[in-house]
Amino acid sequence: MIAFHINSPSYGKSNVEVSTVSTVPVDVLRKEVAQAIISKYPNTSEVHLAKNASSSGIAYSNSMIVAYGSTSGLPEFAEIIQMCVINEELFLIVNVLCGWYSEHYRAFELSSSPSRETKLVALSELTDTYPLADYMVGSRRMVTLKRHIIIKGWLTTEIVPEFQMCTLQDLLVAVGEHIIERYSKQSSSSSFIRLFFVVFLY
Repeated sequence: MIAFHINSPSYGKSNVEVSTVSTVPVDVLRKEVAQAIISKYPNTSEVHLAKNASSSGIAYSNSMIVAYGSTSGLPEFAEIIQMCVINEELFLIVNVLCGWYSEHYRAFELSSSPSRETKLVALSELTDTYPLADYMVGSRRMVTLKRHIIIKGWLTTEIVPEFQMCTLQDLLVAVGEHIIERYSKQSSSSSFIRLFFVVFLY
């Protein structure tokens, strides 16, 4: 057990490590980046920006993909565009992305969020702290999870409250409709899922 912890990449490392930082006034940053910082820390006048950083032995760099948020029990994603250290805590400045699971590739297809939102995200707010690298399949931008991510509470918070007194079949139908709605933009996938639930439940 001791040998396991000694060989751990985070052994002996501080919580946050950065190689080089640049101290920059918030008001000279890009508008959307400055707004993301000010929305969480309105009294911050300057930040320490970094292109590469690590926390607890996990390395992050610009353009990496992180799991941030979830919809219907599946992770959503964001792209790191910058990192900053505020009050000795590492934050990621990210562009929020839309992720659609592709059964054929066993991966998520990424696209820009319609809102084109930029957010300041603490590592504790990530769905999973393990960063990912995207890749291209033709014109599709894809990302594959490296480990299983457990989305806690999505069923009870998104579906069950509306069906407290329902039967099991009603609940399964509600779950099926929820999944179908999640994949409504993927015609082939939604048709298959709809057929599956119709055959299975009825």
